[in-house]
Amino acid sequence: MRRLLLLGLAVPCVASACGSSPLGALEGKSPKAVLSLAEQAMDDAHHSFHFADETRVDDETTTVTGNDSGVGANETLSGAAPNLQVVRTADGTIYIRGAAAALQSALGLSSATATSHVGTWISLAPSDSPYTKVDDALAWQNEVDYYLPQSSLHLVTSKPIGGHHVIGVTGKAPAADDDGHGATATLFVPTSAPFTPVGASLNFGSASSAGTEVVLFGQWGTQARPSAPSGAVPLSSIQS
Repeated sequence: MRRLLLLGLAVPCVASACGSSPLGALEGKSPKAVLSLAEQAMDDAHHSFHFADETRVDDETTTVTGNDSGVGANETLSGAAPNLQVVRTADGTIYIRGAAAALQSALGLSSATATSHVGTWISLAPSDSPYTKVDDALAWQNEVDYYLPQSSLHLVTSKPIGGHHVIGVTGKAPAADDDGHGATATLFVPTSAPFTPVGASLNFGSASSAGTEVVLFGQWGTQARPSAPSGAVPLSSIQS
């Protein structure tokens, strides 16, 4: 899980009980129908988008920003987690650089090798053993699926987000346990077409492990085509 930019946007009021309707083109739609429209809109945009995601647990905040698409992708991780940058170019090559601890975790490098390559771009080919794990982490589902409520759906009103009038679809999150405890997701959907989400929030855990994650979405349908970083060294050349 990975945000707090949207905290306070959702008003704890079921839309049907809030007086004048805030639903716009979504008037008369059930929570499930609104969610279906959002999912179809994401399909139509080929799951290509920009995101800015933040997770806060206790006093620690972790931020992930980037672009996801079928052509290319990039992500930057910062904050409480060790800094890490990842780029996948259109030809499928992955480039990664970051703090020593992040390189050890992502690539399985020894402490000495990771430390000596801090700040250096390292390229991964599909034949490299860490490639699949890193590539999977760039999948668009990792930035969307956590925020899709699964059951006990209802609509909540929200302040405008990014200039868009929106409605929230909230309910049990995929991360919730079988009893529905532990995680609540809210997806913020524009009240006029296209219905691609503009943001989402996730509340999870309890007591000292309670946290909040929020995300802003934008640039739906724009294919990411990052350039290959210069000076990259192949992973195979530095593995011992």
